[in-house]
Amino acid sequence: MRPPLIIIGSHRSGTSATAQALGTMGLFLGARLQKEHAEPFWLADLHDEYLYEVGATWYAPQRLLDYLATEHGKKHCAAFLRLRVQGRGGYYGLWRNFGGFPHGALMALGWPLAWGWKEPRTTLFASIWAEIFPEARFLHVVRHPLDVAISLQRRELKALEAGDPPKPGLEDLDTCVALVGQYVQCGLEMAKLGDRYREIRFEDLQENPAEGLADLARFAGMSISKAKLERAVSQIDSKRRSRWQQLPDTTVAELMQAYPFAARFGYRTAVL
Repeated sequence: MRPPLIIIGSHRSGTSATAQALGTMGLFLGARLQKEHAEPFWLADLHDEYLYEVGATWYAPQRLLDYLATEHGKKHCAAFLRLRVQGRGGYYGLWRNFGGFPHGALMALGWPLAWGWKEPRTTLFASIWAEIFPEARFLHVVRHPLDVAISLQRRELKALEAGDPPKPGLEDLDTCVALVGQYVQCGLEMAKLGDRYREIRFEDLQENPAEGLADLARFAGMSISKAKLERAVSQIDSKRRSRWQQLPDTTVAELMQAYPFAARFGYRTAVL
């Protein structure tokens, strides 16, 4: 079984579009997917189960991050995930729950299938997944932090209007910005993997999807046809524009103070 490509990044950062495009080019993303976001139900449930166990949630992950900062926490989390993925031997849990039929059977037989997943909570657990799959490649998708925060806030406000249970804090833009920072910081920790780690700004992918997707396919170890690349390019919405520029400059400057490493990605951190 070849190592997976693990796509990480904050919710609302462009990971769905990126994963769907890679899936069009031949990356197997799982047997049972939440279609809109190309996320395996099994992995989302698995992550939520562990978050609940340590008193955290995907939108309030600090207790998990504090726990994983301890040796005991790392070992406990690794044992939890490894048992569910590997079962009592091999990768039975992975083949059965992630792969399904026939892909799971082919993976079990050693077919060199290009596979991986996108599930934003994975970002919080990235260091543990790197232990379970020591040859995995990590693709870190980032987007302007204020755009991500605005999108998170708008989604929450729309959900509240529809009568959904609240996710405390997500109605506040400052909290959303801080949450984005937590996810990105977890993703940046994977840069220690060297050439098995790749960062991409979603804005750059929108600007030149053909070049960006071809490069990501090479990173994933996939050979693709021109026709597949063209179909994948059509899945990247190049017309979607930033919303953060509609905010007052003073608001931008204040919010970006919570995101000091934005400069690494070339994002604006102060009023020009």
